[in-house]
Amino acid sequence: MSNLWWFIILAILGLLLFLFTIYKTKEPRRKMLMIFLVVAGLSYLLEYVILALFHSYNYYPGVINDLWYDTLLGAIISQGITIPTVAMCIVAFHLNFYWIIGFSVMFMAIEEFFLYVGAYEQNWWQTPYTGILLIIGFLIGKWWSKQLDNPPKWLQWMNIYLTINIINHTIIYLVIVLNGSHQFTVNWFTDKIQSHVAFDALYWFISAIISTFIIGYFYRPLLIFVLYVVQWLSFFHLEQIGVLTLNNYWTPPIFALLPVLFLIISAELVKRLRPYSKILN
Repeated sequence: MSNLWWFIILAILGLLLFLFTIYKTKEPRRKMLMIFLVVAGLSYLLEYVILALFHSYNYYPGVINDLWYDTLLGAIISQGITIPTVAMCIVAFHLNFYWIIGFSVMFMAIEEFFLYVGAYEQNWWQTPYTGILLIIGFLIGKWWSKQLDNPPKWLQWMNIYLTINIINHTIIYLVIVLNGSHQFTVNWFTDKIQSHVAFDALYWFISAIISTFIIGYFYRPLLIFVLYVVQWLSFFHLEQIGVLTLNNYWTPPIFALLPVLFLIISAELVKRLRPYSKILN
């Protein structure tokens, strides 16, 4: 059986659980969506450290020829869909610690199965690490949910930031894979693709900070235009010093439209997540 089918099955199960949870929960659906985005956003931050920087493991969906992009696809399915959905389910139905242990053991079993069928490979990572981090992550999800009942300002800021990160990194991944839009050359690692992935992710993490403040304080056409100009100049400078290579029809002014698009999509999503991001002007 092709490795891809295991990932498809995992994604479908995650989607079905997502729909079931949203349909059956008595909690506000906006709140559940917020928990999903928060856990996914935190997972992306963690993946940057353990995967992009320290190359902890590889996924092998077998969709993309390049190992790194193929691995990132597997990570999106696992950390961007399945795990956040389970965290949302735990919160939605007020499942206790025994359920958290059970789900963590389930994911460890899935990890071992993926190792067995060759859909996944550990470099320095160990399966128990997954179980420990999942328990911590699910507990954070439950704690975060309680805070959302009367969210402090810092939590509202984090909600916006994590939401933007999901938009930024998921869409830019698709743009790179489907269109081959750009390449960063920074020589951080011996593997040039790993260097690109690490720098690219860091760039969009930083960009998300700027977008967070725009959405939170002054979401107006003028500041959106300022963001566009700043990104344009940034990409132009990176291209001039040989750090950024734009491919096909991409140029700095066209590429700079992407962060503006991410900002607009994120702002519309954040608006619909009120009151959990009510600092939005």
